[in-house]
Amino acid sequence: MTDSPLLPPLLVLLREAIIAAAQGETVRQEPADLRRTDMKATTLLAGQDGTPAGLPPDSLPPDDRMSSLMVGAYPLILGAVTAEHTALDEVRRFANQAAVSRTWLHPEQADNLQVFLVGPLGSDASPFWRDRRSQIERDERICRKLMWLPPEEPVALSQSLDLFLARTFLVRPWTKGNSGLSSQLDSLSAIARTPLKDGLPLALTKEWLDILNRAAEGGEELAAALCATLERNQ
Repeated sequence: MTDSPLLPPLLVLLREAIIAAAQGETVRQEPADLRRTDMKATTLLAGQDGTPAGLPPDSLPPDDRMSSLMVGAYPLILGAVTAEHTALDEVRRFANQAAVSRTWLHPEQADNLQVFLVGPLGSDASPFWRDRRSQIERDERICRKLMWLPPEEPVALSQSLDLFLARTFLVRPWTKGNSGLSSQLDSLSAIARTPLKDGLPLALTKEWLDILNRAAEGGEELAAALCATLERNQ
């Protein structure tokens, strides 16, 4: 596959970073269901000539500002928002594309649909773009939307992009060592195997570990169970 020569370099950078972070997931580039311009219902109800009623071109993003991926069960629409005076209209177009795409996706895929947007170079330092990002990300109608504001300095792009991806589904701490609940339980297991001269009694540590391993979720019941074991061991 070749990129359009007009596809913004920052959009290409975002797409390639997502592919690299997919960690073994199946990735499909430019899946047809994410590039449709017609609602599924209008296609099924098309006339005898088979022509579906699509949205007008000015309602959808231009091809040279959009890319798309299917990462496992996560459909992603990627888009470049290019200027302050057109930002709201550009975001509206990507939201329209998401609405169209949802009609073609399986229900579980539709629920996972997300839009990742990238602002202009240097937008991370702009109060306008920071406010616009907050507005965009608060609006979860149709699907979740996240926006990367890249810095002006090329040397800071990689770290900025890593921080953006850390806010997405692509960060799965249970697949990495020394992080997440799995790591916490491993640490508790190590404590339970180590006789303690000070601190928590060994019996209490083992009881807490058993409770955490059996717990379906946290909340007040889990806290009460941990406190009850502490009282019994005092």
